[in-house]
This record gives sequence, C-alpha cells and structure tokens, in this order.
Amino acid sequence: MKLKTLFVKYPYLTSISIVFLIVIGIYVYYPFQQRNEIFSVYSHLDQNPKPGNRLLPPKDKQEYIRILAIEGGGVYGLLPAHVLKYIEEKSGKPVCELFDVIMGTSTGAILSVLLTIPDQNNKPKYTAAEGIEIYRKDGQNIFYNPWYHRILTLNGVLGPRYMTTKRYEVFKVYAGNTYFDQLLSNVIIPAYEDTSNAPLLFVNWKQQGLLDLNFMISDLLMGAVSTPGYFPGVVFGFGKDQFVLSDGGVFANNPSLAAALVAMKAYPNKKYILVSLGTGTVKGQDISYKKVVGWGALQWGEEIIGTLINSGMKFNNVLLEKAFPFPVDIYYFDTDITGLKKIFNDISPAYLLRLNKEGDTLVKKNQKQLNELVTRLLNP
Repeated sequence: MKLKTLFVKYPYLTSISIVFLIVIGIYVYYPFQQRNEIFSVYSHLDQNPKPGNRLLPPKDKQEYIRILAIEGGGVYGLLPAHVLKYIEEKSGKPVCELFDVIMGTSTGAILSVLLTIPDQNNKPKYTAAEGIEIYRKDGQNIFYNPWYHRILTLNGVLGPRYMTTKRYEVFKVYAGNTYFDQLLSNVIIPAYEDTSNAPLLFVNWKQQGLLDLNFMISDLLMGAVSTPGYFPGVVFGFGKDQFVLSDGGVFANNPSLAAALVAMKAYPNKKYILVSLGTGTVKGQDISYKKVVGWGALQWGEEIIGTLINSGMKFNNVLLEKAFPFPVDIYYFDTDITGLKKIFNDISPAYLLRLNKEGDTLVKKNQKQLNELVTRLLNP
C-alpha cells in the first residue's frame, strides 16, 4: 500500500509513525555525530609527545621540602582557590615560589597548572584570585551541555553528559602553547589510562621510574580532567599504541599521599611540609546502624561512590599522620558544608556565589593556622 493511500486512510497513525521514525533516526545518528566532533577535537592534540628535558631543581640549602596537594571536586575547586589566594596575598609571593612540589587531581590539576604557567617574562601568568574569576567566567564552557545534547543523550545516559569542544578551547585560551616542562614548579598530574586500567602519574621533570612525557598542557588537562560518564576519555595515539586518559580522581581524588611519596623520591633525606587542600565535605544526617545492616545493592548504590571517595581521602590522611616513614608536617584545610548538596558540576551564578562565601569562611576559620603556614613557607 502506497504511503499516500496510508496517509489518507490512517492519517493520525501514519503521521505518528513518520514522526517516530524520524526521532529514532535522530537518536541513531546523534552518537555518530558526537564521535565525529570528539575526534575532530582530538585531531588537534599532540599525538607524539617527547620526554621532557627539564631537570629537577636542586634544593640543597633547604631543610624542608614544601608540598602542595589539591583534591578533585569540580566547581568545588573554588575552596582551595580561596586558600591559595590568601596564602599569595599574605606572603607576597606566587604559589610557584612557595611550593617545591605541586600535585592536583582533576580541578586540582587545573589549579596546579594555572598557577605555574609562565608569562613572556617567565613569571606566573595568573594569580589564585584570577583563578577564582576563571571558575565564574568559564565554568559554563567547561560544563557545556546545550538543551539538544541533554535531550539526545538523555542527560548523559546515552553518551558523555558534556560536549568537549568548548572545554578544549578554554584550556587553549589559558594555557596557550605551553608545554608541561615549561611550568614554573615541579608539577605532578594524575590520570587514568582506560584501556589498560592503569593509574598514571605525569611529572614535568626527568626522573627514572616516573612518566615524564612532555605533553602540551592544554592536551594533558583534557585527559586529566575527563570524569568518566561526564566527559569522553581522551585518545592519544603513539604509533600502534594508544593512551585513553580519564580523570585521575578515579584512583587519587586526594593526591596528598602520592605527592608526599613522589617528593620524597625527588628530594630524599629531607623534612617535609605538606599542605593538603580539600574541596569540601557535605555534612549530611548520620545514617542509623539499623538502616545500614539491612541495606542491599539498591540502597548502597546511592551511597557507595561518595563513601568510596570520602573514605579514600580520609585514609590518605591517616597514613600520612600515622605511617609515613619520614618527618612530615601536615596542614589540611577543608570544610564541612551544611545545607548545600554537593554538585560538582553546578555552574549556576547562585551556586558559585555560595561556594565563594564558603571559601571566604574557610579562610577566616583557619586564619591563625594559615598565618603560621605562610611564615614557614617563606623560610623553608
């Protein structure tokens, strides 16, 4: 039976069928279109990074090695940014001159890089205060999720929740053509290699046993800040081999222990000052033991991710305080947040304003300890 005849005989049913087929066609086509967009971005990445040539700066005259570790947490990176802003203003020096080893995970990697990128005079290009403004200005481009993408991926069910082109453009704007070994301090960036299930630590100096591939910073950040399910894994090709990098928060959302161990390897037989910056813990209601003992997969499914991340972060601190084999003085700055659900990808102006207020409160509550820390950082 011809379509015209069907349409005359069953107009409503035929119209609904045609619309249904068009919708199905769009949903089938869109993933292929998205893959093309993703790989179009990846075609601009440096596909053959060389080992870096930067040597580890000597610290013979220092008694203490100063270590900075910044947790992952999306827009909650505003909290450590406020702490670093205070440290810079109080000391009169940039972060890259106050810390000998810097490691950040995910949003912490962005801050680590941002505060160590050189300008044309080989001075820090950005301050922590400018970093706070960048979160406000460009958060919507990093977490770019237009209405049609939300519909056609069912808000991340059928593909990565966020598109990736604008994110790459943001990294290029702020990092330019800077390479990893050009940063103004010793920087460590964790990432996860998806195809081999391997945790990776990238360092920007030459050291045996550590991964010193000299990526362009914008490219490395693309992989190191790609939370699974939210952003696509980032593909780098090396001849027949490939890296597929995802967010280092998969294994090291709190990078303090890893940072301390790498610093100890880089600068052995020293004392260590570790500054660990958290990205906020949402203080909810205590869970009754009567409920927990009866939980199955459904109930734990709602809690397990947060439980794993929070317990892992706390365990790192326990190991550093109780079991670390060398003298380390730990300064940990974080805050319990009440009355606010932790949504690491909420870039609405009202939410960012609230986080900025939390950052100010965090600094005020710890001002005495921060002042003590600044004195020690200036005299290592």
